[in-house]
Amino acid sequence: MGKSRKEIAYDYIKPKIVFCELKPGDILDEKKIIEELGFSRTPIREAISELAEEKLVTIMPRRGIVVTQISLKDVEDMLNARALLEPYIFQNAFPNVEKDVLLRMKNQLNDMIAHKKVKMDSLEEDFDYSFHMYFAEKANNQYLYRMMHLLMTHSQRIRSFSTMHQERYIDSYKEHIEIIDMMLSGDEDKVMEAVKKHISNTVEGYKQIYSIQGSFFGI
Repeated sequence: MGKSRKEIAYDYIKPKIVFCELKPGDILDEKKIIEELGFSRTPIREAISELAEEKLVTIMPRRGIVVTQISLKDVEDMLNARALLEPYIFQNAFPNVEKDVLLRMKNQLNDMIAHKKVKMDSLEEDFDYSFHMYFAEKANNQYLYRMMHLLMTHSQRIRSFSTMHQERYIDSYKEHIEIIDMMLSGDEDKVMEAVKKHISNTVEGYKQIYSIQGSFFGI
Protein backbone atom coordinates (compact mmCIF):
# COMPACT_ATOMS: atom_id res chain seq x y z
CA MET A 1 0.00 0.00 0.00
CA GLY A 2 1.41 3.37 -1.06
CA LYS A 3 1.73 6.47 1.04
CA SER A 4 -1.14 8.90 1.36
CA ARG A 5 -0.73 12.43 0.03
CA LYS A 6 -0.52 13.69 3.59
CA GLU A 7 2.35 11.29 4.30
CA ILE A 8 4.13 12.29 1.10
CA ALA A 9 3.78 15.97 2.02
CA TYR A 10 5.00 15.28 5.57
CA ASP A 11 8.04 13.37 4.26
CA TYR A 12 8.73 16.22 1.82
CA ILE A 13 8.59 19.05 4.36
CA LYS A 14 10.17 17.44 7.43
CA PRO A 15 13.70 16.94 6.00
CA LYS A 16 13.72 20.58 4.91
CA ILE A 17 13.25 21.53 8.58
CA VAL A 18 15.53 18.91 10.11
CA PHE A 19 18.38 19.64 7.67
CA CYS A 20 17.79 23.38 8.05
CA GLU A 21 16.97 24.18 4.45
CA LEU A 22 14.15 25.88 6.35
CA LYS A 23 15.90 27.51 9.30
CA PRO A 24 14.46 28.35 12.73
CA GLY A 25 12.23 31.40 12.34
CA ASP A 26 11.69 30.97 8.57
CA ILE A 27 8.18 31.24 7.16
CA LEU A 28 6.98 28.02 5.55
CA ASP A 29 5.48 28.91 2.16
CA GLU A 30 2.36 26.75 1.95
CA LYS A 31 1.49 27.84 -1.59
CA LYS A 32 4.98 26.98 -2.83
CA ILE A 33 4.74 23.47 -1.39
CA ILE A 34 1.31 22.99 -2.99
CA GLU A 35 2.84 23.98 -6.35
CA GLU A 36 5.93 21.80 -5.90
CA LEU A 37 3.94 18.69 -5.00
CA GLY A 38 0.94 19.37 -7.20
CA PHE A 39 -1.43 18.54 -4.34
CA SER A 40 -4.53 20.27 -3.07
CA ARG A 41 -4.35 22.32 0.11
CA THR A 42 -5.89 19.63 2.35
CA PRO A 43 -3.03 17.08 2.53
CA ILE A 44 -0.49 19.89 2.90
CA ARG A 45 -2.48 21.32 5.81
CA GLU A 46 -2.75 17.87 7.40
CA ALA A 47 1.02 17.39 7.11
CA ILE A 48 1.65 20.82 8.61
CA SER A 49 -0.69 20.01 11.51
CA GLU A 50 1.36 16.88 12.26
CA LEU A 51 4.59 18.88 12.11
CA ALA A 52 3.02 21.40 14.49
CA GLU A 53 2.20 18.57 16.92
CA GLU A 54 5.87 17.58 16.78
CA LYS A 55 6.84 21.21 17.55
CA LEU A 56 8.74 21.54 14.28
CA VAL A 57 6.52 24.37 13.07
CA THR A 58 4.33 26.89 14.86
CA ILE A 59 1.08 28.12 13.33
CA MET A 60 0.90 31.84 14.14
CA PRO A 61 -2.18 33.99 13.49
CA ARG A 62 -1.57 36.79 10.95
CA ARG A 63 2.02 35.65 10.41
CA GLY A 64 1.66 32.18 8.96
CA ILE A 65 3.50 28.94 9.55
CA VAL A 66 6.87 29.50 11.20
CA VAL A 67 9.70 26.99 11.60
CA THR A 68 10.01 26.63 15.35
CA GLN A 69 12.94 28.34 17.03
CA ILE A 70 15.23 26.31 19.30
CA SER A 71 16.07 27.90 22.64
CA LEU A 72 18.62 26.75 25.19
CA LYS A 73 15.69 25.67 27.37
CA ASP A 74 14.35 23.56 24.49
CA VAL A 75 17.70 21.79 24.24
CA GLU A 76 17.90 21.28 28.00
CA ASP A 77 14.29 20.04 28.21
CA MET A 78 14.89 17.56 25.38
CA LEU A 79 18.06 16.26 27.02
CA ASN A 80 16.47 16.01 30.47
CA ALA A 81 13.54 14.08 29.03
CA ARG A 82 15.88 11.66 27.27
CA ALA A 83 17.92 11.23 30.45
CA LEU A 84 14.74 10.26 32.31
CA LEU A 85 13.19 8.03 29.65
CA GLU A 86 16.07 6.13 28.11
CA PRO A 87 17.30 4.16 31.14
CA TYR A 88 13.74 2.89 31.62
CA ILE A 89 13.43 2.10 27.90
CA PHE A 90 16.69 0.15 27.74
CA GLN A 91 15.85 -1.71 30.94
CA ASN A 92 12.49 -2.82 29.54
CA ALA A 93 13.95 -3.59 26.12
CA PHE A 94 16.72 -5.78 27.59
CA PRO A 95 14.81 -9.10 27.62
CA ASN A 96 13.33 -8.51 24.14
CA VAL A 97 16.33 -7.61 21.98
CA GLU A 98 17.36 -9.87 19.09
CA LYS A 99 20.97 -11.05 18.90
CA ASP A 100 21.10 -10.95 15.09
CA VAL A 101 19.88 -7.35 15.05
CA LEU A 102 22.44 -6.33 17.68
CA LEU A 103 25.26 -7.97 15.72
CA ARG A 104 24.11 -6.30 12.50
CA MET A 105 24.08 -2.90 14.22
CA LYS A 106 27.53 -3.55 15.69
CA ASN A 107 28.92 -4.39 12.25
CA GLN A 108 27.38 -1.23 10.84
CA LEU A 109 28.91 0.85 13.64
CA ASN A 110 32.36 -0.64 13.08
CA ASP A 111 32.04 0.17 9.38
CA MET A 112 31.02 3.76 10.17
CA ILE A 113 34.01 4.13 12.50
CA ALA A 114 36.39 2.68 9.90
CA HIS A 115 35.12 5.09 7.23
CA LYS A 116 34.75 8.03 9.67
CA LYS A 117 31.14 8.50 8.58
CA VAL A 118 29.82 11.44 10.59
CA LYS A 119 27.43 13.15 8.15
CA MET A 120 23.71 12.36 8.29
CA ASP A 121 22.76 12.12 4.60
CA SER A 122 19.03 11.51 5.09
CA LEU A 123 16.50 10.88 7.84
CA GLU A 124 16.15 7.28 6.68
CA GLU A 125 19.90 6.69 6.99
CA ASP A 126 20.30 8.25 10.45
CA PHE A 127 21.81 5.42 12.48
CA ASP A 128 21.47 7.24 15.82
CA TYR A 129 17.71 7.57 15.35
CA SER A 130 17.37 3.93 14.24
CA PHE A 131 19.49 2.68 17.15
CA HIS A 132 17.55 4.43 19.89
CA MET A 133 14.16 3.77 18.30
CA TYR A 134 14.92 0.04 18.03
CA PHE A 135 15.20 -0.15 21.81
CA ALA A 136 12.15 2.08 22.23
CA GLU A 137 10.20 -0.42 20.11
CA LYS A 138 11.50 -3.38 22.12
CA ALA A 139 10.37 -1.72 25.36
CA ASN A 140 6.80 -2.52 24.21
CA ASN A 141 5.20 0.74 25.30
CA GLN A 142 3.51 2.73 22.53
CA TYR A 143 3.43 5.94 24.58
CA LEU A 144 7.15 5.81 25.34
CA TYR A 145 7.79 5.03 21.68
CA ARG A 146 5.90 8.15 20.57
CA MET A 147 7.72 10.30 23.11
CA MET A 148 11.09 8.96 21.98
CA HIS A 149 10.19 9.60 18.33
CA LEU A 150 9.51 13.24 19.18
CA LEU A 151 12.70 13.60 21.24
CA MET A 152 14.86 11.90 18.62
CA THR A 153 13.36 14.07 15.87
CA HIS A 154 14.55 17.18 17.70
CA SER A 155 17.90 15.51 18.34
CA GLN A 156 18.21 15.00 14.58
CA ARG A 157 17.46 18.64 13.95
CA ILE A 158 20.20 19.85 16.28
CA ARG A 159 22.74 17.32 15.02
CA SER A 160 22.10 18.13 11.37
CA PHE A 161 23.80 21.53 11.57
CA SER A 162 26.16 20.92 14.45
CA THR A 163 29.85 21.70 14.36
CA MET A 164 30.43 18.88 16.82
CA HIS A 165 33.92 17.47 16.41
CA GLN A 166 34.32 14.31 14.40
CA GLU A 167 35.86 12.72 17.50
CA ARG A 168 32.57 13.06 19.40
CA TYR A 169 30.67 11.26 16.65
CA ILE A 170 33.21 8.44 16.70
CA ASP A 171 33.08 8.30 20.51
CA SER A 172 29.29 8.10 20.30
CA TYR A 173 29.53 5.15 17.91
CA LYS A 174 31.90 3.42 20.34
CA GLU A 175 29.42 4.05 23.17
CA HIS A 176 26.70 2.43 21.06
CA ILE A 177 28.97 -0.59 20.57
CA GLU A 178 29.58 -0.77 24.31
CA ILE A 179 25.81 -0.85 24.93
CA ILE A 180 25.42 -3.60 22.34
CA ASP A 181 28.28 -5.63 23.84
CA MET A 182 26.74 -5.40 27.30
CA MET A 183 23.38 -6.45 25.84
CA LEU A 184 25.03 -9.46 24.21
CA SER A 185 26.79 -10.36 27.46
CA GLY A 186 23.43 -10.55 29.25
CA ASP A 187 24.62 -8.28 32.07
CA GLU A 188 21.74 -5.88 32.69
CA ASP A 189 23.65 -3.82 35.27
CA LYS A 190 26.49 -3.24 32.81
CA VAL A 191 23.95 -2.30 30.14
CA MET A 192 22.52 0.38 32.40
CA GLU A 193 25.99 1.71 33.23
CA ALA A 194 26.81 1.96 29.52
CA VAL A 195 23.47 3.66 28.77
CA LYS A 196 23.90 6.26 31.53
CA LYS A 197 27.46 6.97 30.40
CA HIS A 198 26.26 7.47 26.82
CA ILE A 199 23.43 9.77 27.90
CA SER A 200 25.77 11.85 30.07
CA ASN A 201 28.25 12.27 27.21
CA THR A 202 25.40 13.08 24.81
CA VAL A 203 24.17 15.83 27.14
CA GLU A 204 27.62 17.44 27.18
CA GLY A 205 27.93 17.10 23.40
CA TYR A 206 24.61 18.82 22.74
CA LYS A 207 25.39 21.63 25.15
CA GLN A 208 28.62 22.16 23.25
CA ILE A 209 26.68 22.34 19.99
CA TYR A 210 24.43 25.02 21.44
CA SER A 211 27.31 27.08 22.83
CA ILE A 212 29.15 27.01 19.48
CA GLN A 213 26.10 27.46 17.25
CA GLY A 214 24.32 30.03 19.41
CA SER A 215 24.02 32.55 16.58
CA PHE A 216 22.08 30.00 14.53
CA PHE A 217 19.57 29.62 17.34
CA GLY A 218 19.16 33.37 17.56
CA ILE A 219 21.02 33.98 20.83
